[in-house]
Amino acid sequence: MEKIRLLVLFLLITCEITAYAQNCGSSFGETTGEVLSPGFPGNYPANLNCSWTIEAAQNLDVVIELTIQQFEVEYSELCLNDSLMVYDGASTNSPMLVSPSCGTKISWPAHPSTVRSTGRAMTIVFTTNDVISAGGFRATFKQVMPREDFFVVVDVSYRKIYRQERSSVKAEALPVFGLLIPVAVDFDPIERKVYFTDVGSKFIGRIGIDGSNQETLATSHIGVPDGIAVDYVTRNMYWTDTGTDTISVARLDGTYRRILVDENIHEPRDIIVEPNEGYIYWSDWGSFPKIEKSFGDGSNRIVIASLFLGWPNGITLDETAKKLYWADAKLNRIERCNLDGSHRELLKAFVTDVHPFGLVVAEDGIYWTDWVTQGIDVADRNFQKDTTTLNVNGVPTRLHGLAYHSSVAALKPTTDCSLGWLNSGCEELCVLIPSGMECLAVSPIFDMCPEDIYISIKETTVVEWRKPSVSSPSAVDVEVTSSHGSSNSTIVTPSSSNITVTYQALDIFGNSAHCSFSISVTYDNQAPRVIKCPDDITKELPPSQENVIVVWEEPEVVDNSGDVSLIQQSNQSGSKFGLGETDVVYIWQDEAKNTAECKFQIQIIEGSEGTVKTTISSTVKTTIRSTEMAKPEGKVSPILIVILFSAVAILLLAIVIGVIIGKCVKCQCKFGSNNRSSDPNAYMTSMQMNQGINCISGSQLLRPPPPPDHPLAPNFYEHCIGGSHSIPTTNVNSVYCEVTEDPPAYSCALPRETLSDVKPPLPTNKNSNV
Repeated sequence: MEKIRLLVLFLLITCEITAYAQNCGSSFGETTGEVLSPGFPGNYPANLNCSWTIEAAQNLDVVIELTIQQFEVEYSELCLNDSLMVYDGASTNSPMLVSPSCGTKISWPAHPSTVRSTGRAMTIVFTTNDVISAGGFRATFKQVMPREDFFVVVDVSYRKIYRQERSSVKAEALPVFGLLIPVAVDFDPIERKVYFTDVGSKFIGRIGIDGSNQETLATSHIGVPDGIAVDYVTRNMYWTDTGTDTISVARLDGTYRRILVDENIHEPRDIIVEPNEGYIYWSDWGSFPKIEKSFGDGSNRIVIASLFLGWPNGITLDETAKKLYWADAKLNRIERCNLDGSHRELLKAFVTDVHPFGLVVAEDGIYWTDWVTQGIDVADRNFQKDTTTLNVNGVPTRLHGLAYHSSVAALKPTTDCSLGWLNSGCEELCVLIPSGMECLAVSPIFDMCPEDIYISIKETTVVEWRKPSVSSPSAVDVEVTSSHGSSNSTIVTPSSSNITVTYQALDIFGNSAHCSFSISVTYDNQAPRVIKCPDDITKELPPSQENVIVVWEEPEVVDNSGDVSLIQQSNQSGSKFGLGETDVVYIWQDEAKNTAECKFQIQIIEGSEGTVKTTISSTVKTTIRSTEMAKPEGKVSPILIVILFSAVAILLLAIVIGVIIGKCVKCQCKFGSNNRSSDPNAYMTSMQMNQGINCISGSQLLRPPPPPDHPLAPNFYEHCIGGSHSIPTTNVNSVYCEVTEDPPAYSCALPRETLSDVKPPLPTNKNSNV
């Protein structure tokens, strides 16, 4: 009986060992499956060394994705006792995807976690000792299409930038040269380039994710560029500079650079873009720490958080949940809120001192770099599980910037600013704002550029122009240079051809603008031609006046260039002239400075009392005469004075007699032969008939009658043509008119035969003779 009992026990142990052996390592070729630790879900046995290989068919372009569903392995320092390891290939000689893991979580990333091979095979190794047993693990696998799922992280200790696979400890250093103190990093999924900043070498650069084609994008006026963000939609990059306290933007190749924010900002650090929404966000850990956002053009700034902040470093967006996360290195905590700043939540307050810097959200959690843990820390987005730290390539080091890329992440749709739309027609920058796109000026602006100059010359000439003015959209210094040096003039000769003058404005960022104009030169030695110039004018000056008004027709001039200017005129027509001779000079000049002159003389001579006589050489003029009296020259003798007074008395007597006769009989006006018919009785005035006014009292004769717009025309038409003293209008052309200057009045005369039947009307008011 005892022998039977021992035999049964032996068979049971053998069966159990056989079962364990059958579950301790194998090869899988299936597209999906499950890997269990021996004895699962019970405790695993001691002294195991199990190895499983999962490999897809050679003709398939797939990778192996392994998900750890349950994990419980004896914990020990460095996992030297029991441990689980995963290799990226068909043997343990392949690179390690998961470093030795023990306890209740694997070393990377957070549990439960998914790791992915880079090729068609994966190897799982599970080893145990004989001290303590635990529950083991359960993992599922499947063959999937290849994908990218990696971080880009900056290692300031070793001055490197790594591509770190999210699903393994594998990290590959990019061959970036010239790094001194690298800080910020971001990734462009369109052109597959890594963008980075260096606060030691003070530059911004980029390099292909495959390590190819490193470029320097910006070096001028770079201070301490702590943050950088790539907007793959608009093809722009944004960066913060805590040295200059600014936020700037440029195209991805570094051109068209412009400062967006330079006021009320103290220590800007991280910066991110909300693709396709038209917002940028940044943190400021200065004296008044805050987190802000603005439109893509830097306008409409909004403070998201400003209370209970210390050193807000890394910030990131959860675009799906519309949440903003940030890490505070001074207050040792990670928080989040809505994109407008509402519903602020404290996610994690660390009990030990930490110093988070870079921060990103990936598919299954939130990741950040930490100067204390010297690795990449990870937690689920709600911090419901413990955090895990990944040391890049298994080595603790000080990490700064952090970026994440997944090939399965849906890229935002293109917009008007994307490459497919040729920058939406914007000449320089196209940025997004919530309402759409906006063209942003970057280069210096010439506020005034000279117009083209057309000049005619006959000899060497200096051409001058106004120097153009310039301004900068970024409000920075601008240097202006010219193809003609610092001068705003040039010398042209008759043999000169067209000349182009070019100005260039260059700001401190390398943005430039140009202003050009041409100078067209024409040879011209032909002077302008005067086609009408007044003749000399002689005019008598009455003794009672000091000067007399002289009027002449304006001269006329033409030129072959069609453009001539009056550069000198000595006197104006209608000016007053005193006794003597005056030369009136007109001088014209064309563009070539050829000149023409019109010159004539005005002579004012002494005249008799009541006489003004004008003589214009070579021109027929109407002359008005009255009784001329010679003005005595020199000392007047007493006899001459007596004679003059006698003559005046006789004249006055004659006038009185004439008035008396005019009231009694028909007046027969007598005029000189130059002004009236040769028959002294041939004319009689209407005013003489009706008022007895001396018809020879006028000082100027007009024939024919004055035009209606003449100042004294109303007087003429009232007394001579219409009104109460009407004259037949058929005889208007035969009317002779005299006008007195003081008081102004007309005296009119018609042929006698016309007036023979005209009777003066009776006065309407016998008490008035008006």
